[in-house]
Amino acid sequence: MNDFDTPWSTDLGLRSNFNGRLFGKTVSELGGRLFATSDGNINFSGDLSYNTARGYDRIAPLWDDYVYLPNDILSDGGLPPNRILFHDSPGSFIDLTWRNVVLFTEASGGASWPKTDRTAQMLWFEGDTILNGFQFHRDDIAFSYIANTAGTTDFGDMLSLIGLDSISNGAILADPQRSDGGVYFRDIDGAKMPWQDGQFFLFRPTSAGASTYSVTLQPIPEILHMYHCLEPELSLQA
Repeated sequence: MNDFDTPWSTDLGLRSNFNGRLFGKTVSELGGRLFATSDGNINFSGDLSYNTARGYDRIAPLWDDYVYLPNDILSDGGLPPNRILFHDSPGSFIDLTWRNVVLFTEASGGASWPKTDRTAQMLWFEGDTILNGFQFHRDDIAFSYIANTAGTTDFGDMLSLIGLDSISNGAILADPQRSDGGVYFRDIDGAKMPWQDGQFFLFRPTSAGASTYSVTLQPIPEILHMYHCLEPELSLQA
């Protein structure tokens, strides 16, 4: 177990023939390695910057400051263990799930551990794939969410960043609160997050191999919502 608030990353050992592209570039062109971080994003260098940092190639379904706890820390019946789950469906997609993550701000300052189920999942497609009737295409990236925060009826107000980032192409961002979609989330209105309305964020290249994307909210196929990786190839913990 790492220190209470020490972020960490893990090389996923992604197979060399994964064909998904980010901003038109393959994993090989982006450095050849894919890292999952404890703070809700994946990148190609193991970067552990907090979410005010920009300028790395990154996929960020819910980039914030999280802590990971064993069962025996919680005395109030909370929902951890928190973990990151990784699953590979060759020819179709990879998915990562940040399951039951606990925000550091919820756990600091002597506050009791909340009963939080806040989960984010990312699917990155390497080939055209139909999931429960929904047609995904190569290079599509989908973000889906589940949460139930004690004492609230929404996802929880956070300072999370949600979107795709690129060293050379700038950022493509998802923000249901803004009409222009042009900035990262800050001070999220959790009630507007697509965590219980049967929708997910879909990032789709504007053409095959393009470095530009459209961002839309789409209805969630049942298989996507939420735990496709119930039997993951890799379960990552601090």
